[in-house]
Amino acid sequence: MSVIDEIKARTDIVDIVSQYVQLKKAGKVYKGLCPFHSEKTPSFVVYPDEGRFHCFGCGADGDVFTFLEQKEGMSFGEALRVLAHKAGVELPDRRVSQEEKDARERVYSLLSAAAGWYRTQLADKVGAGAREYLVRRGITPETSELFQLGFAPDSWDACQRHLKGLGYTEEEIISAGLAIPKDAGGSYDRFRGRLMIPIRDERGRIAGFGARVIGKGEPKYLNSPQTEVFDKGKMLFGMDMARRPIRESDAVVVVEGYMDVISAVQRGVRNVVASMGTALTEHHIRYLKRLTRNIYLALDPDAAGIRATLRGLDVAREAGEENVVPVALPGMIRYKSSLDVSLYVIPMPEGLDPDDVFREKPELWPELFASAVPLVEFALRLLAEEYDLTTPEGKSRAAKQGISLLKNVYDDVERSHYVQMLARMVQVDPRILERQLWDVGDEKSTRRRNKKDPIFVEPQKLVISPAMDMERRILQRFIEDEGRVEMLMEELAKADMEPISELDFGSEAHRQVFLWLTGGGNGDETVLSLVNEMRSSMENLPPLKLESEAVEELLETLLRLREYRLKERLRELEGIIQEGFSDSHSTEVLEIVARLKSLQDALASYKMRSILKRSV
Repeated sequence: MSVIDEIKARTDIVDIVSQYVQLKKAGKVYKGLCPFHSEKTPSFVVYPDEGRFHCFGCGADGDVFTFLEQKEGMSFGEALRVLAHKAGVELPDRRVSQEEKDARERVYSLLSAAAGWYRTQLADKVGAGAREYLVRRGITPETSELFQLGFAPDSWDACQRHLKGLGYTEEEIISAGLAIPKDAGGSYDRFRGRLMIPIRDERGRIAGFGARVIGKGEPKYLNSPQTEVFDKGKMLFGMDMARRPIRESDAVVVVEGYMDVISAVQRGVRNVVASMGTALTEHHIRYLKRLTRNIYLALDPDAAGIRATLRGLDVAREAGEENVVPVALPGMIRYKSSLDVSLYVIPMPEGLDPDDVFREKPELWPELFASAVPLVEFALRLLAEEYDLTTPEGKSRAAKQGISLLKNVYDDVERSHYVQMLARMVQVDPRILERQLWDVGDEKSTRRRNKKDPIFVEPQKLVISPAMDMERRILQRFIEDEGRVEMLMEELAKADMEPISELDFGSEAHRQVFLWLTGGGNGDETVLSLVNEMRSSMENLPPLKLESEAVEELLETLLRLREYRLKERLRELEGIIQEGFSDSHSTEVLEIVARLKSLQDALASYKMRSILKRSV
């Protein structure tokens, strides 16, 4: 028996879930209100014999490890350690040798010692200027203590001398990012004459520093370099304190700077983190998604290169650069769609950043937060400011730039909504924009003969995944004849397979269409518009000679869709393991492989029956 199996065997999933959900026994299972979405009628079921849970409302599903991951925002490794402790199971450390663990702990110890020394320097007479700076920024002594703020005196070796006196070697100090080696030998302190802001990992261990110059000097902010324990592309400042508030509020606010976070926390807003001067990366979003799907960017209109990105496209093309694509904003829109999160922008008042708001006008924050707009809508609003929409040229530029943004919106209903918004903005028929969105065009015809001519960002082809295509095919067959839903259900029951449901559809738009077709949803304007669009393109479907062919096609398409989804999840898990998130996801890998094998067996059996039926 593996360690994971032993933990499962010793753990009662009902006991764990009951700490979060009021469960009532119903036969062999337990039911309650789902902890992952708002509902009034219980659709959350725990199966104690199988050691798993499932919500028939939102689709949440998994074992006791998955439950803690989703509910507490834990990684698999963290959930494993928590449950192992509860079950009294000792975990072997197969990944890191004791020597490596000791070396990492020594780095953390060194950084903690440095932070303590910086703290004493801030309190000393040498830190007077830094203390005055904190007073000007409105930072109280209590907040300074909470964030363990310190000061690095303007000395070439003061920090090193202190650390060496504690027994740390020069090589260790350099490796921790606190000193820089000289070409001629020796080294000097990296941080000098700066306010020191410790950067802690999610477990509260100091992994690096952000340093703000006091007085004149460049750069204004200086971060620790990449080290064994510090990677600013993966870490978020303030995460250790924000983790629980993020879960409790089901929202996270991402700001740009350390002071934004410090001022927010001082004013009682604790679900705030900073990306430390880097763009918000896919890694950041994947981590935050474990805690919440609602991510708010508190940026002023010029922040993070958003305006520069939008303005710089044409300039770059005119300069002769090839394959220029938007970086910051379209990338974020793509993350939003592919990672299935809700991204919002909180526009700041003119001339104010989040730190200014929290220091000078904290009463404005609730109103600003409530006025947040979806990222795509914010992008389209920027276009309206960038271009003169009273002229044909301005409308054309805005429309084409808008299309280049909307190609990154994968959800049909959402994309249709924003196409309508863009159409109203530039005052054109939305069908024209739809055609541009889907039109590939002749690549040669889009090239400009003269670089002095106006350069536009041409819309790129919207790539439809095989899964989206299969979902669409299933829905079109249902639209042809709604009675096929019941017929497919019967076939699935005969084969002892799960009934089709909205959870089979990855696109939210397709889910809404399925629910409308089966009487479980409302047919609003966007849903009916998509249904009409699907109906108008049914002429491209292969003709059917017999009604039985429709059910056969539906069954095979559904099985292939489920197979595709499982393979997608396998690829995602392989990526997670390779990126070092946790090698313990192997349990889920094994479960998916087993489900995939079962599904492929069913698909092969079905195809064999079809061949025999046709040969008779």
